[in-house]
Amino acid sequence: MKHQIAIPLPSSSWAGPYWHEGGIFASPGQYLAVPSKADFLDSAFLRAISLAASSVLMCLALLLVGTAIVPAYLTMLKPAITESALRHQIPEEWVAAILYNEMLGMEDYILGKALPGDDWPSLMLRRGLLGWHFLTLKQAQLQAKNVLALLGANTTLGPASIRVSVGREIQNDVHVHGSRYTPWGLGERLTLILDLNTPWTAVEYLAGNLARGRDQLGGDGADWQDLARWQNTGIMRHSPQVNPRDWEKGSSYVSRVGAFGPEVMLTLGWRWRDTRDSAVTAQEHRLSWQRVITAAN
Repeated sequence: MKHQIAIPLPSSSWAGPYWHEGGIFASPGQYLAVPSKADFLDSAFLRAISLAASSVLMCLALLLVGTAIVPAYLTMLKPAITESALRHQIPEEWVAAILYNEMLGMEDYILGKALPGDDWPSLMLRRGLLGWHFLTLKQAQLQAKNVLALLGANTTLGPASIRVSVGREIQNDVHVHGSRYTPWGLGERLTLILDLNTPWTAVEYLAGNLARGRDQLGGDGADWQDLARWQNTGIMRHSPQVNPRDWEKGSSYVSRVGAFGPEVMLTLGWRWRDTRDSAVTAQEHRLSWQRVITAAN
């Protein structure tokens, strides 16, 4: 029930009509009913509740959309991954897992530490934040690196995070299908930057680099751990000459590839072929894919 206050309207010097609650004009000398303070507070409270509910629903919708961003991107690159892996004779699941780690491995690891949990809300929150990060901050980071590369910096570029100098080495050692690289003149650096930033060409560079690592070990002796370490540090096997910090850096990278690989395979509809106990690695990273890994093993 509404509480109203009667306000008398002036009977003279009336400059115009007064709007009565309910849409009725009041004439001079009449009383105008307006909502009381209690009615106003009730209305403001309801508006605040409605606004809060709308904001929550909007955030949930954005998170749900965010969860689909990275899987959609990987699915888009699936044909390129398959074709590049076939050309360079590298298992496609290894290429995909290492590509994902180059794209978002560190960010995924950090989110897993900051927002642990295997329940559905935790997973949705992490995947949603990761998707929007990839679409916004990650793209801004990639563009900033492009500017640095144009200015002469030897930085990593594109979704596969291939360093400019490594891109040249790949061009010298293997054939890069679909490349627009021009190894002479003023366009040399520009065409290399363009190659490394084109997603399907970047996948070709990645597969080519993994093939280089495999050839360093004499062919079929390399497994995915060796190739992941090669991609990250350029080191294949441990030796006294290897810097311990570089070896530890490569080991962390290999661990992330093994942890994230099963979910990437689940996204692409492939089977993760691992030679280690991936379930232990996944547990160490507080991930939620133990059932997938167990089924794969």
